[in-house]
Amino acid sequence: NIISGDFDADRADYLLRDSYFCGVKYGVFDQTRYVSSFGLTQNKEPAIEIGNINTIESFLLARYWFYLQVPFHRTRKGYDIALNQYITNLYKENRLPINGIKVENETIVDMDFDKFFLFDDSSIMEIIKEDYLEGNELAEILMRQNHLNPIFERHVDDLESKNTFLDIINKLDDFELESDKDYFIQQNKIVLHKLSEDSDESRTPVVDKEKQNMIQGDLVNMSPIIGSLSKSPALLRRIYVIPRHDHISNQIREELDKQIHQREQTARKIL
Repeated sequence: NIISGDFDADRADYLLRDSYFCGVKYGVFDQTRYVSSFGLTQNKEPAIEIGNINTIESFLLARYWFYLQVPFHRTRKGYDIALNQYITNLYKENRLPINGIKVENETIVDMDFDKFFLFDDSSIMEIIKEDYLEGNELAEILMRQNHLNPIFERHVDDLESKNTFLDIINKLDDFELESDKDYFIQQNKIVLHKLSEDSDESRTPVVDKEKQNMIQGDLVNMSPIIGSLSKSPALLRRIYVIPRHDHISNQIREELDKQIHQREQTARKIL
């Protein structure tokens, strides 16, 4: 569990390391107290010491904030989407550099590792530069001359967010914009731990060292915060529109703002 688990050393390390090198504080937690938070049950199984539940909560919240603000940051994910679509287009256009990979029906059937070894970032960047000079919009984004900006973004999975999300997609379709060409959809559920899975392996016992390490309960049940994160993980919904359609994005945003304003006015009248 120290090597691979919900509270393993790798997760503890990369939160602090990545936060430091990104210049943010979202992934910071009390590492000294964290290391001393663990114990063993009477059966020598890994457990959390009851006095350190808050430290574990702090660690999981640090991961939650870090995920939202760094790996899943709106602009950073926009570059992921642009690169993924750009590589997909290269594949469809048969313009990928020689990479030693033989594909049939979208399945890798053979690989020449000597050629694959030469397939690196530089191979793709040279093509991106050439396409940028030719006016390719995705290449322009990947050259940091522009970026994808979400027209819609929500972190809460409720009915209103879902309906607005679908409504905007319908509006984009009405403007005859194509998915994965003119606009891109991102949906990611951020699961911070597997503690809520219904299995003995996923349960994390809480022990009291002052009572001979007797099990006092399960971490999910004894921590309202961790229990809440288990039941309601963040669901990121975003819609990105390619920059050349900014006028359409602005029009849809204005319509959306008017709808929200009208709902607020109606709610005030009712109250």
